Amino acid sequence: MIQNNNTLILSKSKTKSKPKFDFLSLFLSFIIFAIMILILTNPKKFSASTIDGFLLFANCVFPGLFPFLILTKMLTDLNCVKKFSHTFKKPMEKLFKVNGITSYVFLMGAMCGYPMGAKLIADMFSANIYSKEEAKRAISFCSVSGPIFIIGAVGANMLGSITAGLIIYISHIISSLICGLIFCNLNKPKTTFKEIGEENLKVNYDSLISNSVSSAISTILTVGALVTIFFVITDCLIFTNLISPIISLISKVLVFFKINPAYSEGLVCGMIEITRGAKLISSVAPLNWVSITLSSGIISFGGLSIGIQCLTLASKCKIKAGYYFFVKFIHFVLSIILCFGLCLIFGF
Repeated sequence: MIQNNNTLILSKSKTKSKPKFDFLSLFLSFIIFAIMILILTNPKKFSASTIDGFLLFANCVFPGLFPFLILTKMLTDLNCVKKFSHTFKKPMEKLFKVNGITSYVFLMGAMCGYPMGAKLIADMFSANIYSKEEAKRAISFCSVSGPIFIIGAVGANMLGSITAGLIIYISHIISSLICGLIFCNLNKPKTTFKEIGEENLKVNYDSLISNSVSSAISTILTVGALVTIFFVITDCLIFTNLISPIISLISKVLVFFKINPAYSEGLVCGMIEITRGAKLISSVAPLNWVSITLSSGIISFGGLSIGIQCLTLASKCKIKAGYYFFVKFIHFVLSIILCFGLCLIFGF
């Protein structure tokens, strides 16, 4: 019997030691090698592309995000979150099935923009305030863009209208809250919400500024690197015409709805990186409801670049990419519907 058991154990261990074929890993490795070869064979073009991507980050993302990364970390460390938790406890728990502290996370996300919401969710999870389930619910409506980017960069600078920026921002925020109501109540979850006490968030005045600055630098470097690399990847897709069939398909859909097919490139590029997509959309024609609505859609989806930023910063929470992007797709649809309605009201 002993020998038979040993033989069985050995056979099981041998079976487990066999490597499994990982198709996804092989496919991604092939794509990465292809991009590397493309860059090596066209160094001048893609060096310029890398610089353009970094300048896009430096001019459009860094100024509006970096100061807020420092300031929000200081607010968190000063126990400001505890006050929000008590003030908005009942509506957050009843409507969204999350801790009252999520009101602070949502407000800071809505003020500062991507990826602040995800960063704060990760901070709350690390502080043992959020469970994994609460983090998942919170990200369904706290991962939003901010007024500096939407009203300033997209509205005033790209579209040439602050009113258009306000319409996009309002539709973006309202549709995110609707997403929260939907995804936070899907399974009627029962949760015991944790009270925020001094043991969770202690104020350390000696290192308040230094900790905030170091945390902000770490986050902004991650964001900058991802914005730059996705700008380069988008250029690779355009250069090789791999993105052309998708643009052609979207063009046909737009023509069906009697919309200028020239918007298709901006819409597709915006699904990868929103700043570039918004620029392309705004350059197609004079300000109209189409450019406003499509800009709202791609900002609400956030693009692959923003999605990877948020998932990277909130990696400790184990939020699945499929769930995150499905939520953002619903956000995209709701935002377009709401924005279209507001454009009719405001006469665009």
